[in-house]
Amino acid sequence: KIIAVFDENSPDDDRWHTGPILQKENYEYILNELMENQNLGIIFKPKTPGTLKKRMGKVYNLINDAINTGRCIILDKIEENNVGLTSSIPAILAGLASDLSVHCHLSAGTAALECASANIPVIVIDREGDPHSKLHQLPKGEVVFSNWKEAINAIRDFDVNDKNIKIGNWSSIINELDPFRDGLGAKRIGSYLNNIIEGYMSSCTANEIMIKSAELYMKKWGKDKIVFH
Repeated sequence: KIIAVFDENSPDDDRWHTGPILQKENYEYILNELMENQNLGIIFKPKTPGTLKKRMGKVYNLINDAINTGRCIILDKIEENNVGLTSSIPAILAGLASDLSVHCHLSAGTAALECASANIPVIVIDREGDPHSKLHQLPKGEVVFSNWKEAINAIRDFDVNDKNIKIGNWSSIINELDPFRDGLGAKRIGSYLNNIIEGYMSSCTANEIMIKSAELYMKKWGKDKIVFH
């Protein structure tokens, strides 16, 4: 059973963010489960792998122990000259290589949504306590969890071969979050922006440009994909 785990960055000063202690826990909980469960494999996809070792402190020793089992890998590729030391690997890569994905932060669930849009089972943990997120419309105890203990129990219950498994199932709202689910989001955005640029080059007014771009978008992708305010 292979689990992909997505985390967030953690600056040293926890007054402005969750801080390193919470991120260390994200690794400790699942790594301890890995050590106890010989049938578990973990793929970590850190948001900022370039600073992971420094931020993890002694917990990094546990990461190395897990890697030495042959059942744990870290997707830590960073593009050259990447000042922010963020990952250049898409979240979907880890998701497609796993049976179940875990996003440690419901409040920043873009990686979870990316995987769920590709029909990958994903659970999210609301560690920060974000009551206003739309993701709370997902089933509690099946997709949304309050802490790592509950999430690990769900991981244990998750059956890779169960086609009707409820754990990690986003079907209740996924079409609302991503009505396309075709992986062509970048193409649509690029095409829309290109239409706006062409409008400016044609000396149209801003209002004319927006209306024309919307009309072209609707013609290509459907009128139900446009919301007017």
